[in-house]
Amino acid sequence: MFSKPQIDTEELKEERWVADFSKPHKARFVPDSGPTYEGTLSKAGLSLTLKKGFQLAWVEDPLFRYADLVLEAKLSLHAGGGYGATGLQFRRTDDSTYYSFLISTKGYYRFDVLFNGTTMPLIGWTEIPETITATGQGEKTETSYSVRIIALSDKFTFIINDKWAGEITDDTIPAGKLAFTVVSYESSGPSLTGQLHSLVVDSRTIEVEAVHLRWNRFIKVDPQARFRLAETFLAMNQPLSALVQIKRIWKTAGAPRSQEELLFAARCALQLSLYSEAEEYLNHCLESDIESVAGRSALVEKAKLLYLQSRYADLEEHARTALEFFPQDSILHTLLGHAYMNLGRPDLAGQSYDQGLEYDRENGLIAQNAGSAYEKMGDHNKALERYLRAGSIFLNTENYNDLSLVIPRLLELGGTDPRVHSLAGKFYFALEDFPKAEQELELADPKDDSADPAVPYLKALLYIRRGKRREAMPLLQRAVQLAPDSALFHFRLAENIFLLQSTRDEKVLRDHLKKALELDPENGWTLNLAAQVELRDRHLEAAEQYLQKAQAILPEAPEVRINQAELAYLKGNIEQALVLLQDTSIEDTEGLLAHEAGSILARTGRLEEAKPYFENALRKKNDRIDFIIDYANCLIDLGLYGEADEILGKAYELEDNEAVLKMIGYVAYKKGEFPRAEGSYRLALEKQPQNPKLLSALAWVYITMARWNSAEDCITALEQLVPSDSKDYSGVRELRERLLLGTTRVVKCAGCDRSWRVPIDPPAAPPLRLVAEPPDELPAGTCVQCGKTYCIGCAKGSLDSTGRFVCPTCNERLKLYDEGLKKILADWASGNTN
Repeated sequence: MFSKPQIDTEELKEERWVADFSKPHKARFVPDSGPTYEGTLSKAGLSLTLKKGFQLAWVEDPLFRYADLVLEAKLSLHAGGGYGATGLQFRRTDDSTYYSFLISTKGYYRFDVLFNGTTMPLIGWTEIPETITATGQGEKTETSYSVRIIALSDKFTFIINDKWAGEITDDTIPAGKLAFTVVSYESSGPSLTGQLHSLVVDSRTIEVEAVHLRWNRFIKVDPQARFRLAETFLAMNQPLSALVQIKRIWKTAGAPRSQEELLFAARCALQLSLYSEAEEYLNHCLESDIESVAGRSALVEKAKLLYLQSRYADLEEHARTALEFFPQDSILHTLLGHAYMNLGRPDLAGQSYDQGLEYDRENGLIAQNAGSAYEKMGDHNKALERYLRAGSIFLNTENYNDLSLVIPRLLELGGTDPRVHSLAGKFYFALEDFPKAEQELELADPKDDSADPAVPYLKALLYIRRGKRREAMPLLQRAVQLAPDSALFHFRLAENIFLLQSTRDEKVLRDHLKKALELDPENGWTLNLAAQVELRDRHLEAAEQYLQKAQAILPEAPEVRINQAELAYLKGNIEQALVLLQDTSIEDTEGLLAHEAGSILARTGRLEEAKPYFENALRKKNDRIDFIIDYANCLIDLGLYGEADEILGKAYELEDNEAVLKMIGYVAYKKGEFPRAEGSYRLALEKQPQNPKLLSALAWVYITMARWNSAEDCITALEQLVPSDSKDYSGVRELRERLLLGTTRVVKCAGCDRSWRVPIDPPAAPPLRLVAEPPDELPAGTCVQCGKTYCIGCAKGSLDSTGRFVCPTCNERLKLYDEGLKKILADWASGNTN
């Protein structure tokens, strides 16, 4: 018997193979499917469908490796309006190393090499000359292509729809296998289906060389195709490759050099510092038609060329001549200004820059150049105005590098001008250099109606950063007064009132929220805040309406999803709230959704379930103090004081605020570490010395430690701070009673219901000398035999022969040996009866 030889799948094969999709078992490709993609084989070809956006999938031919080859394929892509691409991978060594040729739904192709997981573009997206489109049922559109890829050693040629499309040289990967691929570039939308209808592979070296020679030597290439490829290379910052393509166009017999090509070639040469060659191209372009669009661009490019060569006299002459043709060209005015500056004429330079700025009002560099010219002239007022204009433009466009060069000049020229400090403050705020921002914004605020509204607004944000929302309130109010039509300012003021939970400002909150929505009704964050206000007030229908609008505008914002979950929770649907918070389609990089899930579970008493959610939130954002506090509260409620103590210690390292210190004190108290509890509460009181809750907590620590004098100081302070008619005063009374219980004892009269409260450890009373008869309610003394104490009123009925008080039971003389009772009599004798 003869056995079929085993196929070596790593063989470097030379063959001509035609994929026979009519017999799927002979098609070589092995379809694969997963949860988000599906590959199938049929007589119509190989299909690969992507069911989820932002993914790349492929189906590999696992049999042979190829080096030189010609691939001929017919591809189609069913996109349904989505954005994606289909194509071929070849010279695959594994999933991280291969060449990739793709054609997109937008009619462009590209060629890349992926090497060890790193993608290197070889030809960026380049327009395909003609696209064959067939429209089927509904809105689905099928785009079909005939593709030929010629790979000979390190040379690659691409033919699309029988037209030359591009070429490139690269030697990264020598050989490998084949695969059909589809990629989606959108996060959501219709599914994408790529289809490989036919495939011919010819890897015979002689045949490959013949096809390569035919398409690169004997078939005339459309100049427009080469020009499109050249544009791609230049966009990829490869001017040499771009210039090579232009020169190949010019080698074609009978092909005249167009103005567009000459201008393009000049730009490539300029980037390569081939100044003489660039000037030649520009001169030929200008000779053709100086007044055309290309001619105008050529005039500007030549001016740039002269500037780069420091030929300032030639630049002056050229720019002045060019401006006769195009007097409103801002670039020519700017380059003329550069010429004047370098020729020692800053006066003329300033005028030229100003003219350029007139025609390009949002060009900060021109304004900066004008400022430099006027500064050199000694006209500091004009220089200041131009620098201010440049700085404003740079700030608005977030061009902080150039703005950093303008700020020092502004501060030197206009150190007392509030506008300068305003701009500097905004600059430092944008760079998150908040100490400098605060310093500059303070200098920028004239405290009157002439102030820049952004100044008090940013000062308010600085306060908010430090957790001082109450101090930020007047600044936000002033910002709104200065700019009543700013939706942002109204929103931020309403947000601040809401977060301060100020009930007396409820009408103000709603007024500013309403105004913000009137000025910017489609602002998702304002709608989200409106929903939060309604949720707080349990107006669930109104909250739901706001949230529907906010979610449509901010579909992936965790903050909106949190409020949707809160709405579900308030409706009593806790499980639905948790489902909303566990939606993986919303990226929770800040841990907001996890924290909210923990909070909802904790509020419902499901502390064990809440704990892992709080942990997850902290893993994602371990510097959020509010996350740490909520997690610590959960641990405390679970009785896990050690774990709570550990994370609160980390919180204190981040920020020693009073909330963290109070919790550290509480945990230390529960663990019996009273000195540490005292230290934490005292540190917190240094920040909030009039905080009744902190004083109360510290008083309990002192009572527990039997430090009665310190407890007395705290309780006395509380009695002054807490109104006696408030519900919190009961806690003060409880502390006072506990202090009395700890520091005094009650002595009762054995004959009636009279009693006296005396210190537990009283000091020695002074010598007692009575000059009048004491009242009946004072103590008469204690029997040394039975230990009973009597008041004077009860002891009057039991006197000995000398008139002294004796015990009615034992007939023993009553004596005042209790220092506490002595003090009561001494106080009466001295007139101190309080």
